[in-house]
Amino acid sequence: MQAKAPEQSKEPRRRPLEPAPAALWVMVLCALAVGVIAGFGAVVFRAMIGGIHNLLFLGRFSWNYDANVHTPASPWGAWIILAPVVSAIGVAFLVKTFAPEAKGHGVPEVMDAIYHRDGRIRPIVAVIKSLASAVSIGSGGSVGREGPIIQIGAAFGSTLGQLIAMPARQRAVLIAAGGGGGIAATFNTPIGGIVFAVELMLPTTTAMSLCSVALSVVTATFIGRRGALAPQGLQVRMARRTCAEIMTADFRLLSQQEASLSEIVREAILSGQVVVVTGQDHRNAGVIDEGSGLEYATGYVLVEPEENLYAIGEADARLALVARNGAEGKQRVLGVIIEHAVAELAYAAARAR
Repeated sequence: MQAKAPEQSKEPRRRPLEPAPAALWVMVLCALAVGVIAGFGAVVFRAMIGGIHNLLFLGRFSWNYDANVHTPASPWGAWIILAPVVSAIGVAFLVKTFAPEAKGHGVPEVMDAIYHRDGRIRPIVAVIKSLASAVSIGSGGSVGREGPIIQIGAAFGSTLGQLIAMPARQRAVLIAAGGGGGIAATFNTPIGGIVFAVELMLPTTTAMSLCSVALSVVTATFIGRRGALAPQGLQVRMARRTCAEIMTADFRLLSQQEASLSEIVREAILSGQVVVVTGQDHRNAGVIDEGSGLEYATGYVLVEPEENLYAIGEADARLALVARNGAEGKQRVLGVIIEHAVAELAYAAARAR
């Protein structure tokens, strides 16, 4: 006689107890960290696309790539048709072998993880998704950066939320912060990143969740802007303009003794002028503008009047002093170029396309 099998309990299976909610300062630091990682992730992702594109189509290794500029003829000739084919095989191998959940658009997979998997996304997803998407986009695939960068940023947020003990609802906030930060950094759309995260990723919206998403998005946008390379189309137009053509003479020369008087410096700054401080040897000793307050600014570069704007862009400077070296090493300041002037020139060049 067979033994009677034990009856299974008909009570619903209980979910494991979640850890206590993380403290406020922990969530703030986590949101800031997610924004930093998402910002750098967007910069690296853009660079990967450019590097793979140039390697496959031009046979050279370079991070610079502008989708608005036509790619020159490939040295591979008719064999270039094999580039998308080989890339597709490589993408399929990566996704199928290492991270099957990395397939698809990216947004539905993130939402599925939030609502059905307690916000748990494997860290390997960020690596495989970024590599596979960069290969697919760089080889000419008809896909974009939106879905991949959202899944990449969300994977960063989920990984941090799993390393630090917190309930699923707080982990979902970090996922939304990572996805919103990624899309804001790669497309330079901070408001769009916040709205996207709030509408599609946050199960519930509270003041804390909204502030966490906003902090991550703003941080990621700042890093994305600093790490973005100027498009080649704008570089060509901006290179045609010399520093002497766009400089302004609205500056005030002050000695170091005069610059130590806050009243004089404050008056010049309030009138919209840039203060150029000269030393005893008549050489430039520093610059003070509205961005530096009453302190000497460090993010500036010295350029010649005949130089083009590449000199400012390569130095990653916030402002420039247009000066000419005279006799006995004396520097004669002719004008200043502020960040706003360069931005206006880039905007006008973009509208003229």
